[in-house]
Amino acid sequence: MHIAIDVRELLGRRTGVGRYVAELIARWTRDPAYAGHRLTLVSHVPATDAGHAAGTGGAEVSWLVCPGSGGTAWEQTVLARAVSRARPDVYFAPAYGAPLLISCPIVVAMHDVSFFEHPEWFSWHEGLRRRLVAGLTAQRAARVLTLAEALRGDVARHLRLGPSAVTVIAPAVDAHPALADLPLAAGHVPSEPLVLYVGSVFTRRNVPSLIHAFGQVAPAIPAARLAIVGANRTQPRIDLAAYVAEAGVSGRVALHDYVSDTDLEELYRRARVFVFLSAYEGFGLTPLEAMARGVPAIVLDTPVAREACSDGALYASAPRAPEVAHWIQALLADDGFHAERRAAARAAAARWSWDSSARQTWNVFGEVCRGA
Repeated sequence: MHIAIDVRELLGRRTGVGRYVAELIARWTRDPAYAGHRLTLVSHVPATDAGHAAGTGGAEVSWLVCPGSGGTAWEQTVLARAVSRARPDVYFAPAYGAPLLISCPIVVAMHDVSFFEHPEWFSWHEGLRRRLVAGLTAQRAARVLTLAEALRGDVARHLRLGPSAVTVIAPAVDAHPALADLPLAAGHVPSEPLVLYVGSVFTRRNVPSLIHAFGQVAPAIPAARLAIVGANRTQPRIDLAAYVAEAGVSGRVALHDYVSDTDLEELYRRARVFVFLSAYEGFGLTPLEAMARGVPAIVLDTPVAREACSDGALYASAPRAPEVAHWIQALLADDGFHAERRAAARAAAARWSWDSSARQTWNVFGEVCRGA
C-alpha cells in the first residue's frame, strides 16, 4: 500500500496530536511487518524538526513539501493538488480535516467533537470552522477513527454517520525508543512534594480549580509546589496568575507555556502527584503518561477517563470537590498510600500499546483499500 499522511502536527511545538502521529510513524517505518509498503509524509514546510519519527526497516518513506500557509485554504487547494499527483492508495488525516477533492479514500481521526458538544468553548469563528471542516471531511471519509468507545456515539451523531463508519482505536503512552528523550524511571520514588499538570489550558480542564485545591493544601505542606505546563488557550481567556495570587500561593506555582520533551520528562520524574480535572477529553494522554511513570493521577470522573485510566486513577466528582485537595495532600504526605496508587497507576497505563494502535490503524487502511 501507498499511504499519504498529513504530518503538519509533527512541526514546531508538538502536542497530543503530534505525539499520536509520531508514534504511529515510528512503528510503521521501523517494524519489518510494514516493509514493502510506502509512506508519503506531506507538510507545508520542510520537516527538519520532525524529530526521529521516521526510521528504517519498515515502510519506505518519502517527504512531500507543498509550500504555503498550512491552513484550511492551503489544505483544500495546494495540498489537494499535490496529493492527487502523488496517487496514494489512502490518505490519512490524523486531525479532523482533509482535502476533500482528492480521488483516493480518506481515513480521518476525530480525537473529539468538543466543538459540537460545547461550542461555548470556542470563538464563533473557530467553532464554525472546526464544525464545517470536520463535518465535510467525515462525510467524504471512507472511515472515521476515534480514541474511546465512550465517544463513538457522539462522533457518529454529530457527524451524521452510521456506527459502523466509526472505528475506535485507543492511543497509548509507551513511547518508542526513538522518541523517548529519557527512559522511564523504573524505581525512583520522588520525595519532592511537586504537583504537576500537563496539557494545553482549556476552559474545560478546570485549571483554576486545581490552583484552588493546591491553595488549600499549601499551608499544611510548606514545601509543596505546583507546576502547570501548557499554553493558555482558554476562551474567553482566564488569567491564571490572578488565580494563583487569589489562592495565596504566589511563588509556589510555576506557569510554563511549553517545555522541551527532555524538561517535561524531568518534571514527570520529580512529580509526586498529577492532577487533570478535565470535563471533556477524547482520551486524555497526559494523565496516562504520568501514570506510566508511576505518578498517581487525580482526574475528573467522566466516562472517557474511566475507560482510559480504569482503576489506576483517583476520581473527583466535581472540579472543586473536597476530595481533590484531600487526595493531593494524602499523596504528598502518606508514603504508603502513594506506593499503593503508584502501583495501580503503572498497571493501568500498561494496558495500552502503540504497537497495537499502529497495527489496528494499518488494518483499517487495508480494509479501506480493499473496499475501494
